[in-house]
Amino acid sequence: MTSDVWRDRIKPFLAGLSSALVVMLAFLIPSLQELWDRVETRRAVDRYVEIGQRLSAHEKFTAAEEAFGRALELGGNQRHDLLELKLRARVQRIVEDPEWPGAIPADITESDFLYLLETEAAPKRARDRAASLTAYAAYLAIGKRWADSEQALQEAIGLDRTAAEPLVSLGNLQSDIGKSAEAEASYRHALQLQPANANAHYNLGLLLLESSRAVLAEGQYQEYTRLRPADPLGWHRLAESLTAQHKTAAAHKAYETVLHLNPHDSEARAALAASTP
Repeated sequence: MTSDVWRDRIKPFLAGLSSALVVMLAFLIPSLQELWDRVETRRAVDRYVEIGQRLSAHEKFTAAEEAFGRALELGGNQRHDLLELKLRARVQRIVEDPEWPGAIPADITESDFLYLLETEAAPKRARDRAASLTAYAAYLAIGKRWADSEQALQEAIGLDRTAAEPLVSLGNLQSDIGKSAEAEASYRHALQLQPANANAHYNLGLLLLESSRAVLAEGQYQEYTRLRPADPLGWHRLAESLTAQHKTAAAHKAYETVLHLNPHDSEARAALAASTP
């Protein structure tokens, strides 16, 4: 009798408890799923940032910008750290182009450089600032603002004595204003710091070729094509240095490589046709 009474009394309590559990789980399960989704998104963001940083270290800035852009899409457009990483990769795309002043994206403005330089003012950001100043110098050179460009490069060199790229850009600027001897010294200094700097080999080779030192230029372009075998521009310059030495067969092979990499290179096609017996 007593057990029946207790059973009758506890039934409503258990029913209420069950309802409460159902309601709690209805709220808790979506919350747990949302939390898990945030964790997974964070992991994906970190992964894209890691990929972007690795690509930047290998001077593949176009791909790095895309990786940081993907991280920004996942992490939210209010992530200023990701915005900065993406912007830095974009302006550093100039390093991918050996030709001075390089290919600066059309959507980059001077204010973008000034923004980066402002964020990199702290002493601990010296290397980042040096890289941004080097890119900024190329932007200034497009407008023939030679004095401002040189000032930016000298500051970059002072900030990072181990960096080769500011010296390469300084050599390019010196070459543009007719200081060939100073330009050659800058390129060679860059190669002392970083013997595998492809842009230094390319631009030193160009200076040597223009000063009728084709044998020395060939050596620079052999090294450049070893470092960047997929760049048709390097093979084109190598072919020019070989042609200047009357090494017709070797030049022919170099032009064939150019066309293999870039079938639309009409200049290489004409040169190849001219060199065919």
